[in-house]
Amino acid sequence: MEKGMEKRIDEDLLAEVKERGGIRYRLWEPASPLVILGRSSHPEDEVFSENCAKDGIPVLKRMGGGKSVLLSSGMLIVSLALETIHFRRHLFYAEAINRIVEKTLTSCGAGNINGRGISDLAWGDQKILGCCLYLSRRRDLWIVFYQASLLFHPDLSLVTRYLKHPPWEPDYRKGRPHEEFLTTLWAQGHRLKIMQVASRLALAFDENLPGLR
Repeated sequence: MEKGMEKRIDEDLLAEVKERGGIRYRLWEPASPLVILGRSSHPEDEVFSENCAKDGIPVLKRMGGGKSVLLSSGMLIVSLALETIHFRRHLFYAEAINRIVEKTLTSCGAGNINGRGISDLAWGDQKILGCCLYLSRRRDLWIVFYQASLLFHPDLSLVTRYLKHPPWEPDYRKGRPHEEFLTTLWAQGHRLKIMQVASRLALAFDENLPGLR
């Protein structure tokens, strides 16, 4: 394991919910780039490690599944943990939380965003949000840990520099390179401010998340 990969992003939220129950979430923008490996990712298959090392880019790992992602400024990172006794199917939670994000963006004037693939949000056939889930069970309780990145105005050339083409891709990607597959809210004409949307999203979470428990 590379130095630093033992570190985790926002997993204090998961620990708090495991200890105290309830719901915890965090909405933030990275100050500098980070590469995050999925739970079963192999760096040699997914990451240009030499570029990361040359540029001092940390390579960390998450508990959720999926392939490697780049986090950077110009993105809103959504991390959310909740405890529930009414477990639904695995993807119910990703879809339900994505719908809250989608409705919040629509209320901010950024409509025409829809679910694509397994758990993405997209503008047409271009990805604008990706998410992952981690689930754990404790007796009759389930803990759901959701993490997502929403692209406002990141430099997409950084994705090409640090991430290889993934070894697995959703059908709608159709082999396209990162900069053709991904898009941003600003590129689609919605120059929304990250923290203003985060404030709206926090209100939507406070209103809607209790219904997922």
